[in-house]
Amino acid sequence: MKIKRHIYQYCDSEDMRNNHLERTAKEFSEISSLPQTSSNILVAIAKEGKLLISEIAQKVKKSERIVRKHVGALLEKGFIERKIKITRNNKLAYNYSLRPINEIVKIVRRDLTLKLNRVNDIAKNIGE
Repeated sequence: MKIKRHIYQYCDSEDMRNNHLERTAKEFSEISSLPQTSSNILVAIAKEGKLLISEIAQKVKKSERIVRKHVGALLEKGFIERKIKITRNNKLAYNYSLRPINEIVKIVRRDLTLKLNRVNDIAKNIGE
């Protein structure tokens, strides 16, 4: 990941890099008004790099059913991506990871622009 390498250049240790990604994930969660569980999932993935549903559920202390629902929303928003993984017992599973930070920035900017346009339309309609 290009952006991750960029962050690495300015951080002295693995802990600093993880803290930076974790803080960034929290900020994007807040700006995007994500539900708390989605925010916790995003932060857990940012902290660990990539996780299976079962691992996410463990980290955020929620059922796998609830985690799948929130992961689906995060995938749909474009904040995370999934890649197929073959487990030890030859079953298929998905590893979830953050999309590159620059892509998440574009998504958040687009969403905020759409919201601002809606506010401007409302203001125009009421003669503001």
